[in-house]
Amino acid sequence: MLVAALGPQMLKLTGSRTDGTITWMTGAATLGSFTVPTISEAAEAAGRPTPHVVAGMPIWVTDDVDAARAQAAKTFEIYGQLPSCRAMLDREGCAGPADLAIIGDEATCRGASTSWQPPASPTSPPPNSPRTPTIANEPERSWARCSDSMTAVSPAGLPGRSLT
Repeated sequence: MLVAALGPQMLKLTGSRTDGTITWMTGAATLGSFTVPTISEAAEAAGRPTPHVVAGMPIWVTDDVDAARAQAAKTFEIYGQLPSCRAMLDREGCAGPADLAIIGDEATCRGASTSWQPPASPTSPPPNSPRTPTIANEPERSWARCSDSMTAVSPAGLPGRSLT
């Protein structure tokens, strides 16, 4: 069982009782310096195996980066207002959620989605697990170009489909 946990108390509870966490709007620096150590220490103290950390990030494959980033700012605006997500964005030094989005051509997004790992991560994602959510207004292009490197999912209300 994976729990959506971002803050210290939920990460400790999740580490001590579940298989891991699924994050959203949490960057590599925060995962490496806060999320992974906090959940892992709790799991170790409880005598549990190293937990899985599944990181959800918006990805948009496009040639028009400026327009996509502007749209991402509108689409994900609410996450900059939710206290738990805002805290993660602040840890990353992001003004808003669009700053954390991976936006660019196929090579940029593929490289970011396949190599994006938090520093000093004690574990890798389990085989065939969701690696990075994909949100795109050019979905066919995104799915065709990135489907071999990840499973794509999307939050309710946004375009997307599972590649599993």
